[in-house]
Amino acid sequence: MRRTLKFLITLALAAALCCGMIAVPTSASGFSDVDDDAWYAEAISKVTLVPGIIDGYTDGTFLPDNDVTRGEFLKMILSAVIASGSSLYTTDHSRDSIHWAGQYYTLAMESNILVSDVYSGGVMFECTAAELDKPMSRYEMAVVLANVCTNIAMDSTVVVENAADYITDYDIIDEQYVSAVEQACGKLLLTGMEDGSFSGESSLRRCEAATVIYRFLFEYDVNGDDGLAEYATRPVASTTISAPEGFVSFAQQYQTMTDAERRLALFGNSNKTYFTSSADAAGYMETVTVPIWIIDRNTGLKTSSSTSITVHRLVADEVQYIFQDIYNDPEQFPIYGGWSLGGARYTDSLRHSWGCAIDVNAYYNCECTTNWNTGTTNVTCGYGWWPTDTAWTSFAGTMASSSPYSISSGSSVVEAFARYGWGWGGQGYSLHSDGSQKFDFMHFSILPSGG
Repeated sequence: MRRTLKFLITLALAAALCCGMIAVPTSASGFSDVDDDAWYAEAISKVTLVPGIIDGYTDGTFLPDNDVTRGEFLKMILSAVIASGSSLYTTDHSRDSIHWAGQYYTLAMESNILVSDVYSGGVMFECTAAELDKPMSRYEMAVVLANVCTNIAMDSTVVVENAADYITDYDIIDEQYVSAVEQACGKLLLTGMEDGSFSGESSLRRCEAATVIYRFLFEYDVNGDDGLAEYATRPVASTTISAPEGFVSFAQQYQTMTDAERRLALFGNSNKTYFTSSADAAGYMETVTVPIWIIDRNTGLKTSSSTSITVHRLVADEVQYIFQDIYNDPEQFPIYGGWSLGGARYTDSLRHSWGCAIDVNAYYNCECTTNWNTGTTNVTCGYGWWPTDTAWTSFAGTMASSSPYSISSGSSVVEAFARYGWGWGGQGYSLHSDGSQKFDFMHFSILPSGG
């Protein structure tokens, strides 16, 4: 059974106390400018006992209202991760000497905790002194925390419903931060202000940072059912579901329908070609929970988990059957972090905006264009594509080694989608006269081409 972070850090702290490594403050806070009855006093007193995370100043103050820089917060959270018993490693030390926090930035990049939108492929800020010395925003903190939970602790994501009833400024949260805020608040690692707002653009203060670290170390339970906000639940999937005899998927039906029939079925309008937003798609989408395998970062062992994905209601059943088949296969193909399945989104007019496409392990199954005449590949999303037991090719992009998260052409994933009429973008499509061709190794859709 997985031990919780709280249990691990409590053991470490107890050992340090027994060995006389830590001096226990005589008051609740231990700092002259932290009142014992302050809402953050207990958090500061406990977190500052753990070596190397956050300290007070030589004059006996903590300065709880001072801003925390990006570099400082990366150092705090990653030091807390290490103290909790998780292993962090890196193969790229090129950034380490750029700034005193360069080594923490490197660890953050290697652990995928700085990306707010996996499909944009960008990070929230670069490793420069100017960027690392800027105050950390509460939005950025939410992203880092949410990613630490899933990409390092391998915690399952939670399903959040009616968050706007509890976060008063929910409707104005920037789209790239919505998911992170939902996850971090749903797991009670973050809470809002006194007026119920999240105030994501505000700078992170030292008292807030200490409180977040305290919750992460002492209250957060990896994959636990307790300690969630009232609007959040853990996804639980059936592992016995199966397609009824004679089942015909919508993807298979789609191939024999006219354009007008397809549009009427998908959008309720024979002249409509895609959904423009979640509001536009309301009533047509369904969130399904599916069983998956994940890889424990520290042990390397595969364990059973669940995750949820939003798709068009017409394909909801077949998506559940597809992932049940993947789950049942002896390959036990893993899903990165227990979350890397992307369904409906409305940033384009293609299959994702229909709710009829799914991206699997986006980091390790790139979207790219290769030119067969020049032998070059331009990666546009993800790091690259390099399945295990295969040789390096230009499709590997920036990946330094093969990955169990990359989908090989004969994998159980490709076969399961194909059984229900779904195509894989990894087979290549749109070959042009100049020798260029599009590949999207993460992408599956109801089109046979996978496009």
